[in-house]
Amino acid sequence: MNEVNLQRKDGWLDLDKYLEECLGRPLTQEEYNDQTLLIDGLIEPNVSGNHDNYIITIGDEKVFYKSQEFNSDEAYAELFAEEISKVLDIPTAHYDLATLRGKKGVISYNFVKEYDTYYPGTDIILDFYERNLENNAKNRKLYNITNRDSIGDVLDKLNNLEDIWCILEERFKEYHNKEQIVFTIVDRVVDKLIFDILTVNIDDHTENWGILDDIEEGKMLSPQFDNARILNLHRNILVEKFASSQKLHDKELYLTVDNSKNKKPLDVLKHFLDISSSEYRDRVIDKVVKLQEKIEVIPNIIEERTYHPMPKYLKGYFITTMNDHLQKVNEVIYDTKGKNK
Repeated sequence: MNEVNLQRKDGWLDLDKYLEECLGRPLTQEEYNDQTLLIDGLIEPNVSGNHDNYIITIGDEKVFYKSQEFNSDEAYAELFAEEISKVLDIPTAHYDLATLRGKKGVISYNFVKEYDTYYPGTDIILDFYERNLENNAKNRKLYNITNRDSIGDVLDKLNNLEDIWCILEERFKEYHNKEQIVFTIVDRVVDKLIFDILTVNIDDHTENWGILDDIEEGKMLSPQFDNARILNLHRNILVEKFASSQKLHDKELYLTVDNSKNKKPLDVLKHFLDISSSEYRDRVIDKVVKLQEKIEVIPNIIEERTYHPMPKYLKGYFITTMNDHLQKVNEVIYDTKGKNK
């Protein structure tokens, strides 16, 4: 990426100032209020979700801007998620705080290089459904899919470790290195599931993961991205005066072990440990230990990155909530025997 001087204001990158410097003039009132702002070669709408979403050209790279929900801490959640992913040795997209037209949000950097191809999880699962389940009642029954299920229901039911494994086996069955491809991707999905459990990430639906066909590295699970709903941070934490841990643990995950009804984070963890080998149990323990060691350091890293202190209530909430949640995770780990090998 070419060196571009993005200025910060109270920790947030000032994208308005960048746009105005590129244009050589201030944004007009119409541009400032336009919900689908388009400036050729500089900024274009990126239709996605319920936020303001834009693709912005910065230097020789395109970055994605997403506003946070009104009065929430979603933007900081993405930075927390990035730093947690690094601690857990999970590839992750890079995020930074940014404001655009007076709205706080984040920018993220594109992890798909010029000659790479990205396949969203939604496309992967729907392709499998259309080729193997749509007109096959016997196969649908195997995957707990009924005629009454909508496409959304299908995606929800198949968004689990066991079915993703089967879907990948089918997708790459003609490849000479099928076993290596499937193992590499599924192993990353396991890490993703562990991340979701440890952070109560309730938004890992099929648009929030995919397969990256890297021209140099081959096929792999995409880096972590769009994790703004970890730890209830899409809610107004300050107003709610630290949402109780009970509410947090009652949340349900999108990505699970199988298509059973076990979706609460601690229930998913228990089920995962019950059916997993000691190798995966050890992996969970290792990631919990690493995260516990870094909980109080992570806010400091973010402050160093943004050159500005984060709100004290947010730092306190993150440290307290993570510690409380990981204590409950440890209780589940040591109350669950699992397999011997």
